[in-house]
Amino acid sequence: MWATKCGTTGPTGPAPVITAGAVTTTTPDNPAEVAITGNDGTYEVAFTIPQGTTGPAGPAPVITAGAVTATGPDSPPEVDITGTDGTYEVAFTIPQGATGPTGPAGGGLAAYGGLYQNATQTVATTTAATPVQVALANDMTNVGVTGAANALTVPEDGNYEVTYRLDVAPVTTDATIEVYARTDGTTEIAATNTSKDLTTTTGGTFTGTTILPLTAGQTVDLAAESSGTDAISVSNAFLTVRKLSPVSETP
Repeated sequence: MWATKCGTTGPTGPAPVITAGAVTTTTPDNPAEVAITGNDGTYEVAFTIPQGTTGPAGPAPVITAGAVTATGPDSPPEVDITGTDGTYEVAFTIPQGATGPTGPAGGGLAAYGGLYQNATQTVATTTAATPVQVALANDMTNVGVTGAANALTVPEDGNYEVTYRLDVAPVTTDATIEVYARTDGTTEIAATNTSKDLTTTTGGTFTGTTILPLTAGQTVDLAAESSGTDAISVSNAFLTVRKLSPVSETP
């Protein structure tokens, strides 16, 4: 019979060096694979892993706007999202802009004014085609512009809007009546001329407006004339002027 004698334990071998290799994703139907390459204690392990199948669509999130807070110009903007389980609130902190430079002074109306006469008056248009001043005895609110002697005086050079209105009653004898604004009591402002044929049964309302340059100290009044020789009866008359801009701003 043979006898077996065991040898002594040998020395500890070196620890293997194992590194991770490529990780490749494959389709859900392929199996997972692990490939080990190398020798002499140095090995690389590569993996081929099938991706999972597409899951069901999740619920749409519910997102609402929260508070919007203004902060100083030097602060950063912030967005704060709170909530769970698909319900969220979004709050914003937004820095306000820095204060801009002071703008120019407002243009406003530098001068304006008006005169009126509500009471019925007789305008003595007894000489054909001769203008007669319409009485305007009452002041409106006047700034810069002054009213006196049935006329308005402008305080400075500029572009002005001139507007008027008056009612003429039926006339004694059929006639053509003209109404217009004038400068300095003599010069018709042609753009304001309104002409109507009135009869013994039909009166008329006369209105006019225009924009024109005027110089400091010029006056504006209201005049009427008739193709006939009878006086006319006038009521509800007014005349206004408003400074819109300096003459230099004429287009």
